Amino acid sequence: MDLIKTAFTQLFNIMLLFLTGLAAGQEQKPPDINHSLSYEIGLNRLKEENLFPMVHKGVINGLAYRFERTGRNYNEVSTTLRYGKIKADPETEKVSQNAQFNAGFCSGFRISGGERISLFIGYNVDYSYSFVEFPVWDESRAYWGTSLTIGLSDRLIINDIKENQHWIFSWDINPVGLYSRPDEIRLYAQEIYTFLNIIKTTNSYFRPGFINNILLSDFRTEYRFDTKNDRYFSVQYSLSYSRIKRTNQHPILNSRNNFGICLGF
Repeated sequence: MDLIKTAFTQLFNIMLLFLTGLAAGQEQKPPDINHSLSYEIGLNRLKEENLFPMVHKGVINGLAYRFERTGRNYNEVSTTLRYGKIKADPETEKVSQNAQFNAGFCSGFRISGGERISLFIGYNVDYSYSFVEFPVWDESRAYWGTSLTIGLSDRLIINDIKENQHWIFSWDINPVGLYSRPDEIRLYAQEIYTFLNIIKTTNSYFRPGFINNILLSDFRTEYRFDTKNDRYFSVQYSLSYSRIKRTNQHPILNSRNNFGICLGF
């Protein structure tokens, strides 16, 4: 009896060691964590229909910071500041100005994928701010579209296109949230152009809205080249569109085509 007990004990210990080793072999590798800084330049097209239905165009420059954590899930925090001068066809000089700011968070859950291809689908929260001044057409008033939205997000990551090269696609679409727009008619309004007053005015009187009031869409693709010390260099392209309007009033429409370079670390 003692011999049988001893044999079962030894067999149990062997099985336990085997299962422990198997579990260790299947442990998830530590998540990849990246920080990045990028510069982008592109074409900015903006139409403020509270003023007139005419497109203003110009070059826009931007600086962006992004934090990424990729493992079983995908998480990203990003912030971008952009500025450019724009003009309509009747104008001879770019005297109108457009400042933009974005801050966002997205979280994606791994739907499928292995070592080479991974697909994440989840949600994102985005704060978007656009401030415009048209001194030729209305020197007394500022125009803006500010929103805090939530929507769907996806990331497709293709690893090892070639050795140490990766291709990333992402698309965010936000059809619901809160928004702020100026009154369509402001007969006696005159802006006080101080920083604090502009921030206060353009972030006042938020209203809830759905896709008929708010629609933001952002597509980005990025090709990365790994370098030494867990760093990378990448080239980027993004296409963005936004429409923000009060019910039964005119919208502010904006589209951007941007090319950028990025350093990750």
